[in-house]
Amino acid sequence: SRSGETVSRSDILHEVWGTTRHIDPTIVDQYVRYVRRKLDPVDAGVRIVTVRGSGYSLVADGA
Repeated sequence: SRSGETVSRSDILHEVWGTTRHIDPTIVDQYVRYVRRKLDPVDAGVRIVTVRGSGYSLVADGA
């Protein structure tokens, strides 16, 4: 589990799409926004936090 660990946009691009070439890094922001919209109404117990200048972190609610 990588809960609480900051993951860079580049790492996400590589893990999800298998590459960072020829893909606009802002696509990560778009998908994170989409996932947040899906998590919010179901009370998933976790949230995706933007770590400014670094990437994203998955944090348990109440942490």
